[in-house]
Amino acid sequence: MRPAVSRSFAELEEQLSSRLLAWVGGIALVLGAMFFLSLAFSRGWIGPEARVLIGLVAGAAALLAGAWLFERGDRTPAMVLAGVGVGTASLALFAASRLYAFVPVETALVGYLVLAVGTAAIALRGNSQAVAAFGLVALTAAPPILGASPNLVTVAYLGAALVGTGLISFGRSWPWLALLAFFMSAPQAARWFLDEPDIRLAVAGVAAFWTINALAAAGSALAGLRPTVHRAAGTLLALNALFTTWAIHVVVADPVARSVGLIILADLHGALALPLLFRRPNRHPFGVLAAGLAVGTLGIGIAIELGGIAAPIAHTVLASVVAWVAIRFRDRVAAAWAAAVGSLAVLHLVFVDYPLHSIGRTAPEGWPFASPETIVAIVMAAALLLIGVVAWRSFMAKPTTAPGPWRWTADLALAAGCLGEIAIFAYVAEFELGANLRVVAWAILAVAAFGVAAVVRRDRLAWLAAAVQGGVLIAVGGLLALVNVAPLARLLVDPDRGGAVVPLLNLESLALASLALALAVAGWVVARWSPALPLGGGNRPWALGAGAAAAAVVVYLASIAIVDIFQARVELGAASSEIATQAQVALSIAWVLVGASAFALGLVRGIGLARAFGLALLAVATTKVFVFDLAALDVAYRVLSFIGLGGVLLASSFVAAHFRAPRGQSPA
Repeated sequence: MRPAVSRSFAELEEQLSSRLLAWVGGIALVLGAMFFLSLAFSRGWIGPEARVLIGLVAGAAALLAGAWLFERGDRTPAMVLAGVGVGTASLALFAASRLYAFVPVETALVGYLVLAVGTAAIALRGNSQAVAAFGLVALTAAPPILGASPNLVTVAYLGAALVGTGLISFGRSWPWLALLAFFMSAPQAARWFLDEPDIRLAVAGVAAFWTINALAAAGSALAGLRPTVHRAAGTLLALNALFTTWAIHVVVADPVARSVGLIILADLHGALALPLLFRRPNRHPFGVLAAGLAVGTLGIGIAIELGGIAAPIAHTVLASVVAWVAIRFRDRVAAAWAAAVGSLAVLHLVFVDYPLHSIGRTAPEGWPFASPETIVAIVMAAALLLIGVVAWRSFMAKPTTAPGPWRWTADLALAAGCLGEIAIFAYVAEFELGANLRVVAWAILAVAAFGVAAVVRRDRLAWLAAAVQGGVLIAVGGLLALVNVAPLARLLVDPDRGGAVVPLLNLESLALASLALALAVAGWVVARWSPALPLGGGNRPWALGAGAAAAAVVVYLASIAIVDIFQARVELGAASSEIATQAQVALSIAWVLVGASAFALGLVRGIGLARAFGLALLAVATTKVFVFDLAALDVAYRVLSFIGLGGVLLASSFVAAHFRAPRGQSPA
């Protein structure tokens, strides 16, 4: 342990004796010079001309001293003196132009340029990125400090600064230097873009600004100096793309010309990406980033320029193309870009075309699926299905073994596309269809989801996702049917409704029949076309539950039809109370007969589900007779209900005793 302590003290001593002392000494030197000059200025020892001359000479001397120390290998004092020299000379140039007006601003800018060239030479010879940053900050901060107007001279000055910085960062692979130059120059360039009246000159400036920064960011990658994406280079390329997109939007007023400019910008990013993407043996990650920025730039431009349904449709098409590239090359970055661009279309759908806050608040008007917004949903659904099929065929031909997010199977890819399509249509149905047809649509989509589950059953995750989506659609549709479409009040004769409803030939019956069909298909798929999943006792209870729910919906549908038969007689002039009583008696008898028949069928055929369903329905019918009929019906109808119930229950008991095998023996 003692040697480790010695090394730590040695490191601390090195920091204090070399770097920290040098920087503190440099700061003290600058402060001492400032205090001396302040004293000399206040007492009139030195005139304005001499002040400027002293500053320039002192700055040049500090820079030369820093260069000499770099040659000797004393890097820390050299960097300090270089910083002192840049700061002192910059203050002298500021005093000569802005403070005392000895020279025009343009001449002072030339002085800053000479200072930056000298600093860059020292930085390159001493291989010091810090010294290069000193000169860059002084160079790019000069125009606003000197109060230079954003004219062509100032822009040319900034352009020269950016070109020099790009060459230095390219030659030395200093990406942080180019990023710093972008941050220092972008606000000044933006001001000139906004103020320049000549659009051709402004467009040329935008093009030059993008080109210089893009080459500075991609230079080391294009030259093969860096096989990865440096954070500074990637950040510079992305910020440059966003800034140029903004500049095109504010500079170019004509929409067509602006769209052409955005397309050209996307093509330029693609041109940067191509030589890197096709470099063998592996595609360069910087090329993937440039290609993604081409897609992102085009997507942002579409969002800005196109209105109405054109923007989400264009985003969908663009996302589909990028998704194809991701599938073709198994590229995760391309897949992320496809998801990002596609999410723009999804956000447009759920916040603009069919806003979430309007769910349940607006009633559909006109013909369903006849609005322009429907085209967006259809294109998105078709794109998802197409991507799923393409991915399915690709993974079937060549299964992927890549780790992470690309550990996909063909069935999972197909399920993702199909279930996305189903989700879009289910969401749009909320806005385009009334409650009755909405239940029908959700039931049909649930059948489609379980059909997908049957196809992709080789992948457990894909099957489970499809089954869950189908179950959710059935549950939501059933809740809507029970609350809005066919509530429990439909089991009572309504004297205010008249006899306008035709039994079974109405939208309520169609909705319930669709739900029953969806539940039956769900039970069949879970029982016959599902992998072995730990779903709480296996798949069989879930399949039986879906079958029982389908039978219950059929009984509910038949019950409403029975009530509608009596409802149709209300307009014939008979007393509505008498008709309502007869309807309840008929309903009780029907439930008892259906329950007893199901129970007997289960006994005869050995079907446990039928026996359980029959007993449950008999229990419901018995409860109704003892609770509702006993309190609401006349004596004559009570007699009929209780006699019918008792007879059927006794007959059911006889059947149960006859067909159940004695204890210890097998059933017949």
